[in-house]
Amino acid sequence: ELYQSSRAARAVWDRADAHTREALGFSILRVVQQNPAHLRIGRTSYRHPVGVLHLTQFTQVAMSIMAQAQVAWIKEEGLFVPDAITCGHSVGEYNALGAVLGVIPLEQTITVVWQRGLAMHQLVERDKHGRSAYAMGVIRPHYAGMNHQQAEELVSTIAKQTDSFLQIVNYNVRGRQYSVTGDRTALQALEQALDAQSVSAKKAYIEVPGIDVPFH
Repeated sequence: ELYQSSRAARAVWDRADAHTREALGFSILRVVQQNPAHLRIGRTSYRHPVGVLHLTQFTQVAMSIMAQAQVAWIKEEGLFVPDAITCGHSVGEYNALGAVLGVIPLEQTITVVWQRGLAMHQLVERDKHGRSAYAMGVIRPHYAGMNHQQAEELVSTIAKQTDSFLQIVNYNVRGRQYSVTGDRTALQALEQALDAQSVSAKKAYIEVPGIDVPFH
């Protein structure tokens, strides 16, 4: 949306697209706007049944560019606070350093994030359609009437019951939001268990799109 409404944001996306075309061999604008199910870069083919934007290397690049475009828009609107405390988590660390502090140029940020995502992607086996056996979700225990300890116990129990890999990989907010990754069947069982204990209209489990690797 900002690409259409903000000149500053559009300039960031166009600059990023020029870099991905020249240095990485693909158009990030095409990936974001069209989300093709198959993309060939050099001798390597990338596939995903619902679009390559769901492959972590493309997801992370798109997120890092979006952050830069958002900050450019904030500056364009005169809302940027230069002395505000800046921090970021996971790929957000690169966004904080690149988009807000300007420590890493846009092009270098994209290249580093691409290589980071590519390494994550290549560590996981995939079928002929590009699908892995893994996914990531966010659990919100308080919406299932559970505390921190109960949430940890539930994840451990589901892992044992399904005999599958399942693990809390990041504690975002104690008792309220944890990132959980693992085998899709185990995550589905976890979702069902949380739904059965729901005490709120809000979901206690939400799948995170674009992450199909078993780590954070």
